[in-house]
Amino acid sequence: MKVALVNLCKIEDISLLSSFSSDISFLNENQIEYVDYASGKNTREDLLKGFHDALKDKTVGLVWFVQGGNSLISFIENIDWDLVVSSEKKFLGISDFTHFSMTAVSKGVKCYYGLALKKIKKYYSEDNLARISNFLKLISGQNIIPDENENYYSLDNIKITGGHLTSLIFMIEHYRINLKNTVLFIEHHYIPGENFDDLAYYIDQLLITIKENKPESIILGHTILFDENNNEINFNEINDFFSKRLVGTGIPVSSVDHFIKPILFG
Repeated sequence: MKVALVNLCKIEDISLLSSFSSDISFLNENQIEYVDYASGKNTREDLLKGFHDALKDKTVGLVWFVQGGNSLISFIENIDWDLVVSSEKKFLGISDFTHFSMTAVSKGVKCYYGLALKKIKKYYSEDNLARISNFLKLISGQNIIPDENENYYSLDNIKITGGHLTSLIFMIEHYRINLKNTVLFIEHHYIPGENFDDLAYYIDQLLITIKENKPESIILGHTILFDENNNEINFNEINDFFSKRLVGTGIPVSSVDHFIKPILFG
């Protein structure tokens, strides 16, 4: 089975990205079979058609949203959700992908959160790229038998959903996603100028959103913030700050680096 490359997160032709040749070389060098349903498409209509064509492709086992962005929410009402479910495919993405994955998981579809193709060689070491290659081959159904526990994070007999903090708040509220018997995964990544005060504001929004709709537990991912000298703050320090603001909820909190292990939703 192959990996399908799709893009609903930004209205642009991914083949024009400066990192595109490097991104594709990662797939080729690791002998990851793929079908590109995003290149050469730069309109909403073409990108959506590419996504739906990937769902219909019987050779595809994994559909990969290749980058984050801010457009996926505008596609939610146009996606053929019956086709998403009936395709029996798995889905992978990060950030803006939250809008798709939370909807898909609510319909019984499996999604993996924590990985984009865009600039993959820039952000990962050779060892981690090898691990990612194993993960992609495992999830797409290519012929390898790696240790699953080394490739992604999951929980037995309990559903995980979530994603980017501000996106998931909207999804829970607007689409009335029931968090009962569900673990909520949360990460946030830097928007220029943000600090701990801004993160506290988002957390307070979350607390109001889940007050009468509490998850079984919360998993905190690898949130990214920078200090006043533009140095990245250790995510464990950020998660400690996050945890202290969640104490009053009585919800158990744990932590996972989703950049190391993508999270299985569903």
